[in-house]
Amino acid sequence: MLLTGCAQIWGIHDTSGAGDDAMTSQVSLSFERISLGTSPIHAPLDITGFHATYLVPDAGDPAGFVRVMAEETAPGTWSAPLTSPAPVLYELPDYPMTIPRMWDFPVADLRGSFGVYEHPNPTPAPSNAQLAINVALPSGYAGEGLQIYTMGSWTIRGFSGAEIPAAGATQWTVTVPFSTVGSITGRPLEKVTTQDAVFALRYTGADLSGTFEATPFDMIDGGNPIAGTMQAVTKDQTLDVHVNPMVLPGRFGSVRPVTGNLALTWSVVASPAYEVVSNLGPPLTSGTVTTATTITNTYGNPFTAKHDWPSVFTWAATANRTVTAAGQSLPATLYSQLYQLAKPTGTTTLDLPAGLPITITMNGTPLTSDNMMVTVDPNKAVDVSFQADVVTNTLYQLQLFELVPNLPTAPTALVLQTKIGVSGSKPQFKLPAELFAPGKSYVLRAICISGGFPGIAQGDLRTRTFPQSVGYLDGGVFQVVAP
Repeated sequence: MLLTGCAQIWGIHDTSGAGDDAMTSQVSLSFERISLGTSPIHAPLDITGFHATYLVPDAGDPAGFVRVMAEETAPGTWSAPLTSPAPVLYELPDYPMTIPRMWDFPVADLRGSFGVYEHPNPTPAPSNAQLAINVALPSGYAGEGLQIYTMGSWTIRGFSGAEIPAAGATQWTVTVPFSTVGSITGRPLEKVTTQDAVFALRYTGADLSGTFEATPFDMIDGGNPIAGTMQAVTKDQTLDVHVNPMVLPGRFGSVRPVTGNLALTWSVVASPAYEVVSNLGPPLTSGTVTTATTITNTYGNPFTAKHDWPSVFTWAATANRTVTAAGQSLPATLYSQLYQLAKPTGTTTLDLPAGLPITITMNGTPLTSDNMMVTVDPNKAVDVSFQADVVTNTLYQLQLFELVPNLPTAPTALVLQTKIGVSGSKPQFKLPAELFAPGKSYVLRAICISGGFPGIAQGDLRTRTFPQSVGYLDGGVFQVVAP
């Protein structure tokens, strides 16, 4: 998802039709890979070298469960000989390191998707590749923002100074090293291929006002031409979204630890990854909200005719706090947030129905302030639960982060490094104690999700639909101590 600090959502699908009372001689967990580039491409996921372990509840065990290793029984599939569903802890090929995940759903056979923003089989970009831009503008240059955006290799670059045309010029001509573009995914720069879409974009304020799509190319060392005529964007779409910002200060006022600086923003993007309810893609327009209850604007989406990238609207309320962890001199910025994703067709009403978590409790200790000490017995599972201001939600998630420096040398802040992501049908979870190391500082993020999964009653979380609402809270920073 696009928003800073937003929750990552993992989906499952029930292939057996089993429910809470399911009894079976085998449980399974299988995955496919979805490459999210110019259009979603589905393929089997290689799980060679990765593991899945079922945590079978056992009151007689000090940890509260016994571990049953699953075996790879088919491409992308783990299975274990259990008579009923159990939480499953597993790994997938994340970048730059594997992130343990755990699912806790009352279904025997689970099928999930591993979505990656990429074109299939990416390779490193040539070291000396350049972008040779020679684009005719739809009107004389008047200070608009200019940008190169690639879908598939997922890069972005803005331009300034000597790289932009002179005032009134109608030709934009500049050559820049590809090494100067930014990676949207955070991975090292990948080679642009004919599977990608490469755009030159013009922005007038926050509005997309011009586009040019380059002829597809396989990137080479040396010059790679982006040459042609940019077309003006016709504002033929009307935004009419009804919201209620007046209730939000009250909702965020219940959050503990207290957060501030509440900001209300909205945006519209063209989303190549709409299949997974994503708002990553070229921005079309955006703005802020104060007290208005109707968001109106006109905009254009030139990407629907050729690429079928629909407009995705995001309405978000975000608050934050800054913390200096005990024993540290660097700050960390933590968040509470509500947001909702929808396709803005006709008159749309968005009321942010997801619960906003307000308190997180770990091993009986409410994490309602920062720099608390929490005892973790290395031989017992860690109990985590949370409360939200709306108690009925579609799905619950929990993420554990360690606070780490943002740079190996001369760091300027602490950032969140994911230690595990958990999804379940209730806001109560048991985490393996080995995730927590004495003396280190951590943050738990509690997440409520409303909508977006029409088949969740049958365990189907692969089928995704708009609208979807999410609320989350970063709990109090804590240090782990041994008993």
